[in-house]
Amino acid sequence: VNDFGAINTGSGNIDIENIAPGANGLDIIQSAPGIGVQNTGGGIYITEASPITVNNAVTAAGDIELIANDTAGFDNGDITNNAAIASYGGNVTLAAGNDITMGANIQAAGTLTMLADDSTLVTSNNSTDTGSVIYAGGRATAPTMVLSGAAIGADGTPLLTDAGTLDATATGTVGGIYIEELNTINLNNLLTTDGEIVVDAGTGIIATSVVTGTDNDI
Repeated sequence: VNDFGAINTGSGNIDIENIAPGANGLDIIQSAPGIGVQNTGGGIYITEASPITVNNAVTAAGDIELIANDTAGFDNGDITNNAAIASYGGNVTLAAGNDITMGANIQAAGTLTMLADDSTLVTSNNSTDTGSVIYAGGRATAPTMVLSGAAIGADGTPLLTDAGTLDATATGTVGGIYIEELNTINLNNLLTTDGEIVVDAGTGIIATSVVTGTDNDI
């Protein structure tokens, strides 16, 4: 399957696993004006063996989980959202074998998790410490946020957030954590292997545990 769009207005989940993807991965296409995949009665679960590109909105009453595995022999398990992803009553989880590029709003009523270069939910990751959470636009909004990757944001292009509590880990040898928070944020557990941590908050920062590797700046 190369293109996918669906609408469910009844009960139950939308749950697909694409084991025979096209060369360019899975595109979330328009199933109705302004809608790519919508479930008003449950969750959305999509597992792909190559990149996932969200070109139309993905919304659900329940949880949303998008998993992009690397194709055999390639480091291409990317997730790119060019349109909104929103769970109005659950969690949002994005797990990629390589990069997660946030280009539009991502919203969760519960926990928003973005795992780049992942090996927990991703079953095929052909190269570690290469995938990052990259900011290209939009805002990440959730009361609780969990982020990991070789780097989180970048100097000059921090991840724009509206988060209550943040846990973030940058595992790359030169990867830092860069956050621009709209309101007050609780930095519950921030850790880099070898990179700086830069957090700019609109109204305040509560720091519980913030640690950089190799004596980098905070």
